[in-house]
Amino acid sequence: MDERIESVIEYAKTTLGLGQYHLLTHDILRSVNVLNQTIYTLSMEWLPPHVTEHDEEGLNPAGTASVDINIHTHRFQSIIFVHGESYADGYRFDHTDSETIITCSRRQRVFIG
Repeated sequence: MDERIESVIEYAKTTLGLGQYHLLTHDILRSVNVLNQTIYTLSMEWLPPHVTEHDEEGLNPAGTASVDINIHTHRFQSIIFVHGESYADGYRFDHTDSETIITCSRRQRVFIG
């Protein structure tokens, strides 16, 4: 694996507290913004500590983290925990406490989807 990609993976893992999670998949996505600039995004699926693979139907189990991050800026574009469950050591939000989520997302430039 390329060192730059490993660096972004490690950054996401550390920043989000995914130390106990297992990286299941990662893909590089390419898009073009309105300024005609190419944006590369690293899309990752992290399985929670107690899970080693998808279930029989290929679905993500509860607690799986789906993370998209801009490779160049290290800015998170999306962070989703399946069924709202997280085993991460990082951020924890009450989904009803939108003010805390907005404040943190502005500070860290994170979109929590």
